[in-house]
Amino acid sequence: TNLLLEKWQRKRNKYKATYKGLVMQDLALFNQKRAKKSEGDRRTIDFKTVLAQISTVLPNLTLKEEDAQPMLDEIVKRSGLLVAVDGGAGYQFTHLTLQEFFAAKELESKQNELLAFFTQDPDAWREVLRLWCGLEHDSTELIRELYKTDPIMAFECLGDAQKVEEGYVKELVNIFKEGLAEAAENVSLARAFALVAADPRERGKDLLEFVQNSLREPESRIAAAEVLTLTNLPEAAKALAECAGYEPQIYPYLIRMGDLAVPALEE
Repeated sequence: TNLLLEKWQRKRNKYKATYKGLVMQDLALFNQKRAKKSEGDRRTIDFKTVLAQISTVLPNLTLKEEDAQPMLDEIVKRSGLLVAVDGGAGYQFTHLTLQEFFAAKELESKQNELLAFFTQDPDAWREVLRLWCGLEHDSTELIRELYKTDPIMAFECLGDAQKVEEGYVKELVNIFKEGLAEAAENVSLARAFALVAADPRERGKDLLEFVQNSLREPESRIAAAEVLTLTNLPEAAKALAECAGYEPQIYPYLIRMGDLAVPALEE
């Protein structure tokens, strides 16, 4: 987003990238808050509403209301982050993830507000929450609060969080290690395990090793296989292939990994 707003066609841009970014953040949060479970498309904003929303931000940027249309045009034509739809009757973020990212940026200093949104509609705000944890700030307090209402989501956020108190990371990971066997029947838990285990940082390496070792235990073998499959890591495929040599029930999990499993099976 920085590249597209600032460096792309820099010589032709009239407005500062930071200003356009703040406008995008406001539009993203405005649209995200309108999300309803029953609505498949939560990205589109009609033309008049877009201009009205941009106009509410401009005074804080020392710009005038008449700058709304040219700024919108510059964002659309020179960044591609917003696109016109229905012949210009509406606008939408090029991808929902972009909207969720800018919404996370807008809520960077408002963790209580973000948690409230997530509590009201977890499906609509799940990715915003994960992206928020991926920003460069300490996510410890948010994850602690989240654990009280949604422990699995709190665990999942460890895979994205840039900064979390190391002691709390170990505490949370150890709690979930004890319940690995439940991941065989709980898709959300298996996904959370996989996201954290796929993290190349120390917290991920430690959990990946634990899950790989759990393939040796009959009571946790299927859960471990489910988690390893979801990591999409070559080393996970290798561990599964080695286990399948003496436990044929593991082969379906390798099949689900597709081409990624081929080198491990060849070896």
